[in-house]
Amino acid sequence: MAHKSLSYWTKRRRIHQAVNEHIQAIQSASSNDNVGDKDSSNCESEERVSSPSNVSDGEQCVSLPSVIPCSVASSSETDEDCSHSDSNDSAVSDNDIDLCDKLSDWAVAFNIPHVALNGLLETLREYHPGLPKDSRSVLHTARFVDVQNLAGGSYYHFGIMKGVLSKLSKYSVVPKQHVTMQINIDGLPLFKSSSLQLWPILGMVDELPQKEPFMIGVFSGTSKPSSAQEFLRPFVDELKLLEKDGFQLNGKRYDLGVSAIVCDAPARAFVKCVKGHSGYHGCDKCIQSGSWDGKMTFPECEAQLRTDLSFSEMRDEDHHLEPSPFEGTAVGMVSQFPLDYMHLVCLGVMRRLLFLWRKGPLKARLPSRMISLVSESLVSHRQCIPCEFARKTRSLHEVDRWKASELRTFLLYTGPVVLQGILSEVLYKNFLLLSVGVHILLSPFLCMDYSDYANQLLILFVKHFAELYGKDQLVYNVHGLTHLAADAKRYGPLDNVSAFPFENFLGKLKKMVRKPSNPLQQIVRRLSEMQDDRSDQEHERQIWKSHNNGPLLRGFENSQQYSYLKLKGFTIGITQADNCVLINDDICLVQNILMKNSGNYVVYQKFNKKESFFEYPIDSKSLNIFQVSRFCCELCVAHASAISQKYVHFHHRGTHIVMPIIH
Repeated sequence: MAHKSLSYWTKRRRIHQAVNEHIQAIQSASSNDNVGDKDSSNCESEERVSSPSNVSDGEQCVSLPSVIPCSVASSSETDEDCSHSDSNDSAVSDNDIDLCDKLSDWAVAFNIPHVALNGLLETLREYHPGLPKDSRSVLHTARFVDVQNLAGGSYYHFGIMKGVLSKLSKYSVVPKQHVTMQINIDGLPLFKSSSLQLWPILGMVDELPQKEPFMIGVFSGTSKPSSAQEFLRPFVDELKLLEKDGFQLNGKRYDLGVSAIVCDAPARAFVKCVKGHSGYHGCDKCIQSGSWDGKMTFPECEAQLRTDLSFSEMRDEDHHLEPSPFEGTAVGMVSQFPLDYMHLVCLGVMRRLLFLWRKGPLKARLPSRMISLVSESLVSHRQCIPCEFARKTRSLHEVDRWKASELRTFLLYTGPVVLQGILSEVLYKNFLLLSVGVHILLSPFLCMDYSDYANQLLILFVKHFAELYGKDQLVYNVHGLTHLAADAKRYGPLDNVSAFPFENFLGKLKKMVRKPSNPLQQIVRRLSEMQDDRSDQEHERQIWKSHNNGPLLRGFENSQQYSYLKLKGFTIGITQADNCVLINDDICLVQNILMKNSGNYVVYQKFNKKESFFEYPIDSKSLNIFQVSRFCCELCVAHASAISQKYVHFHHRGTHIVMPIIH
């Protein structure tokens, strides 16, 4: 593991060396001086100690050799920490430095509190005296946090440029001259017993292979910012400058722009300074006036669309509250604010459907016996959920606590299986309109070519939805389905502009706040500690968990056997949840993973018969969704590169149903 350049230990050793040399010089000079000149000799020696000649310009020097100053030992140590010294501190071994680096990585990876790390250091120092006494020295915690007061709260600006460069520097090649980024702005409550909340501004570089959000700015207060203009001013000012001048990286100039601003409906209305989703003119994409039916509804499916030009000219006066904070930037205020399907579809429409089936009008409500049957099926399918899914399936009795990823799993995968034969035919077909339409818009293989067809399915779903559940259910989220395909046409699969990666980051951000006081300072210090984390530099393992009890074929008797293999985009295994794949147009189950001569191979069995699982609104074969049978007992072997896709495999009511993983 590489050592940190000009680290705390390097400074400490150099200063100790300089101090010891000058102590010897002082003692030698004092032995030759007369008693009457003792005071002046001491003064001269102190002046000489204050500027030793062999200390570099970037290091701090001291006049008292027995104490290491706070500013060198740790930028945030207290006076009490700095006033204590061990006799062995001057002899710090390489093992202690290596152990300190590992402790830093461990503490950052597991979000270890400082008080816990301090306790561990106190124990370890008995065996490694060279370790620091305080966790802030190990983690290199930031000392100064420049927080400013604005918009009724506190704000800290990390900067767009700092975040973009930190991400681009991790990759050797930037594929395009023009770099684009997505922006996410959302509110984040911190504690159930307090109104304290955060409003982070996050960014994410589109051109990089990994979706890794970074901090641009963060607001903290007891309510949302009092003014969107004031809240976004530091961000918008820097964005205008970067849009104009670009930035330099490795001696090469790059242009920088915003591709999309991803928000949920309330945050989108706030930052655009327009009417909210419960207002008569609250739709972001069309100019229809809503209808009040106990709640705000939007019954039209083909109203006139808004444009970036009409928004900038504020033609629909009832839609705008005040000029947008993004005025003067290149951001399209309609086209570059896509509807986020995580909030719109998963947390919006899918959750509403489950509520209607459980507690809605009698004509749509399911009997409790049917709810129990669906719940039992969902729980029994937990063992079928692949490792790419963040959460396993849960009972419908816990649906109020379902997360967005669980609702997505139900919409795309488990719902079409467990609801077949439970919902009435008309309700089931209406649900399939939604499931198939979203499936197409999420699929990298189908989205661009069949987005118009998906739009027709979603519009048909909305119309039938009003007939089945009532026109009062045509709220903002349901109406938004009619605009979803237009965003997919512009950005590709809906996952390209979803809030899922940002929500994952927000979850980590919330854990950085350990107490209610000074949340911004805590976040800045935790992020400063993460900058030195080297755990992400380690190569991910490609094949792991060896065993010796799998089937082997002739010619592979001496091969190494493994349980898991990571391929591009997914991981395959020999367990029921992760072994269903597509090999040469055949649906197969992997029985073993082998390594021979540095090549990776899979032993598999295939299904000989593929049939349609459903035929409305489209034959499921067109979506690569099959009901399979006639399991072949003969074992085959293929190179791992022959695997083109991973499937979810359900064994339901005596049949095998397979669906490609698309999200």
